Amino acid sequence: MTAHSSVLRGGMKLGLGQVVTQACTFLRSVILGRLISPANFGIAATFAMTFYLLNMMSNLAADTLLVQSQEGNDPKFENTAHLWQAGRGFLNALLLLVIAGPASRLFGDPQAKWAFQVLALVPLISAFTHFDMSRVQRELKFGPGVTVDVSSNVLVTLAALPLALWRRDYSAMLWVLVLQATATVVVSHVVAERRYGWAWDRRHAKQIVAFGWPLLVNGLLMFIIYQGDRFVIGIAGKLFGKSAYTLADLGVYSIAFALVMAPSAMLSKITSSLFLPVLSKIQDLRTQFDRRYLSSAQALSIIAAAISIPFIVAGGWLATLIYGQRYSAAAGFIGWLGAMWAVR
Repeated sequence: MTAHSSVLRGGMKLGLGQVVTQACTFLRSVILGRLISPANFGIAATFAMTFYLLNMMSNLAADTLLVQSQEGNDPKFENTAHLWQAGRGFLNALLLLVIAGPASRLFGDPQAKWAFQVLALVPLISAFTHFDMSRVQRELKFGPGVTVDVSSNVLVTLAALPLALWRRDYSAMLWVLVLQATATVVVSHVVAERRYGWAWDRRHAKQIVAFGWPLLVNGLLMFIIYQGDRFVIGIAGKLFGKSAYTLADLGVYSIAFALVMAPSAMLSKITSSLFLPVLSKIQDLRTQFDRRYLSSAQALSIIAAAISIPFIVAGGWLATLIYGQRYSAAAGFIGWLGAMWAVR
């Protein structure tokens, strides 16, 4: 099989997988948005913000390095990456337990402290993710990663409706997050070619730190980009009183943000997974690398612009049609979110 056909076949797998994954994510947001109030959806959004902050600020991207590094196929390298992931997960779980009280008070709902404590299960479970699904992408084998994403998302989406009907509040989102983390870890082990293990190799550990430490700084910037606006809305009531934004406002904003982000996230996932191994194979051939990189960037820009136009033109109508009149206030700003994602 030629490199071109491998890329094409891999792109088709990634594309199909991301269509299913993002469709499931979108369907879950519709189910939860329809069955729980905007205020409860706002509280659920605070879980995502808190977890996302810890996740981004501790991400050394060891799984990505397995694809990019020339030594990424070494079993000891992979097991060292597993050990880093485990340590990261344990630390984040501990931090969530510690900040549960302050975080719930900061967002204006002290009674949700228990939920932030339960949220610690998500990084604890994710600590045991098998990275073999990332390693095999070196050979443009995207099947295992697609299987993990699709199966875990389909399972969680099937569970979302009964959970939302049963709980009717923000706890439905909490258990969705826990269930998704569990499904992802289980399936990552099922599709793995190698046995899971931990190892410590000082040289490989230094490579992981050298590759990942700039991403820790970048993680804070990415949190500001992805979550900073929602964070400000979430704490505004605490800082400025009841006349400021409420958790219901945060719920409306989060629904609009999720609606616009879905196709953009799908595009980002496909292009990063597809282009990284293609570019890494010629990273020492500067002329070829520049040519492929330019083609990739141009294709991405054209598609991103095409995706954003419907939200700029008719985003408010779409939000109301899909989520109901309770979220009609999204019409006032969803077009700006569409423009933002196009620029990004």
